Amino acid sequence: LKSRSLFSDFIIQVGECLFPVHRSILAARSNVFLAMFQQTQTLEVTSSILHLDDQDPSSIDLFLQYLYSDTCVFADEAKAEQLLELADKYHVDSLKSLAEDYFILNKENC
Repeated sequence: LKSRSLFSDFIIQVGECLFPVHRSILAARSNVFLAMFQQTQTLEVTSSILHLDDQDPSSIDLFLQYLYSDTCVFADEAKAEQLLELADKYHVDSLKSLAEDYFILNKENC
């Protein structure tokens, strides 16, 4: 979302991809981000960049779209699995529930 870059105060970097974000949004949606931003001496806080080189940029984009809009569309099982892992890692229970529901009931098992 291009609107994400307006007044952004933090960057999530995945390889060469930069995702400008707002600490307030991330902290409001995730206790993990809240705890991270409350620290004063971490590399992420002092540099205002979180490096997630072990993630897929498209999954991070979907994850951030969910944090900003509370909506998520799972394209396939692989993407749903990646989002489930991100939701678990960052304690975003509502997204975790959506991803789990995708595996319980999707077009293949309807």
